[in-house]
Amino acid sequence: MYDAISKRKGSDKSASEYLNSLGIPGLRYLNGNSRSVGEGFHNYVVWDDNAINILETYYSRNDLNRVAGVFDGKTIHLVASNIE
Repeated sequence: MYDAISKRKGSDKSASEYLNSLGIPGLRYLNGNSRSVGEGFHNYVVWDDNAINILETYYSRNDLNRVAGVFDGKTIHLVASNIE
């Protein structure tokens, strides 16, 4: 659906602004590993940076480049690893 709106509006930015104007602040979808089973962890996309508050940022170094998130019902807690 997003791709169709993006093509019609001419860009991803325009599609995001359009959806935001309709009261749709973003989307939630199952992450890659969860899609195959139909449940599990989600990824989130928010069109407007002002719609979220970053409360804390955590960094840790290891051999993996990843961002992990935990949703507690109100807040998405993101943990970024190996960020340069």
